[in-house]
Amino acid sequence: MRFHENKHISFFILVGYVLVAFFGLKFFFNTIFPWTIPFIISMIMTGIIEKPVSQLEHKGVPRKAAAFVCTLLYITIFGTLIYLIVAVCISQGSELIDSLPSLAQSLSATFAEFSQRFDKLFAALPLEKIGIRISSLNDLISSIHLPDFSAGAIVSPIFKVAVSLPTVLISTVFIFVSTYFMTSERRTIVRFVKKQLPPKVLEVLFEIRHFLVSSVLKWIKAQSIIICITFCELLISFSIQKVPYTFLLAMCIAVIDALPILGVGTVLIPWAVVSFVTGDIFHAVGMIATYGVVLVIRNMIEPKIVGMHIGLHPFVSLLCIYFGYRIAGFGGMFLVPVVVLLLCKLQELGVIKIYNE
Repeated sequence: MRFHENKHISFFILVGYVLVAFFGLKFFFNTIFPWTIPFIISMIMTGIIEKPVSQLEHKGVPRKAAAFVCTLLYITIFGTLIYLIVAVCISQGSELIDSLPSLAQSLSATFAEFSQRFDKLFAALPLEKIGIRISSLNDLISSIHLPDFSAGAIVSPIFKVAVSLPTVLISTVFIFVSTYFMTSERRTIVRFVKKQLPPKVLEVLFEIRHFLVSSVLKWIKAQSIIICITFCELLISFSIQKVPYTFLLAMCIAVIDALPILGVGTVLIPWAVVSFVTGDIFHAVGMIATYGVVLVIRNMIEPKIVGMHIGLHPFVSLLCIYFGYRIAGFGGMFLVPVVVLLLCKLQELGVIKIYNE
């Protein structure tokens, strides 16, 4: 894509656009986007409860009453579910933080045992005869400095969470009230928006809405189902193996499994290798078996549940996840791919032109 007749000037203009886009997204996600999260959640909740509200309205229930009952019911269900998940994660996370010093000592002992086993292995091999010299791993082990776990480093995040509780409470009230009003007054809001926008813009917005509902949201729903299934498999396996912090580990690995290119093998295979080298055959076999079960079940159910791709090449998805994390942290890993998809859709509709097809 040429921005100027001079290719050098065109290149600098392109670099300028990229930098402006990067810092603009970074500013948006770090400053403006956190304020809009409750509103976005309200819009999602409105879309979820619209169908049951319409069904109740067709049966003679006033729309405002149906909207209030459905909003209260769904927010109570989702709120309780989120509360239970967060409570278990906080509980197991607190236990993990308390045990970090002992885990650090255990890790040092594991490294030492690992070094001794490799020293014995290399000593038994005739490497000297063929001119290969392998130094001991002791120097490497001694160079590893494990972090110090101070009380301040542990208390500081807890204090930040406590300070943010009023904001969470206010946001929850806003989500409930705005979801109710957007559901009960949906027709009035849609009618008002249609009067304010020209037909061309409305056509583009309806195309984007259809694209989000028919493609992106269905794909997110399918991936959420796969994450839940993977989480249940890991939870059962870790419980059988009596792995500590079962719920927290299972949830983190299930989320990692949803990321492109990465998967449960990113965690389970190194875990199995370390367990095998340190002599923990039970957990080594258990992790390999868990990896095999998760892989087989995923390959069986994924084509049936997903049945589609959202249109991004895996390498492009990986780039979006990386830059999303650099721009907006963990949430950006999931938001930036959606933004890129929307830009591609706008390119397809002819609204913008950012690349040559």
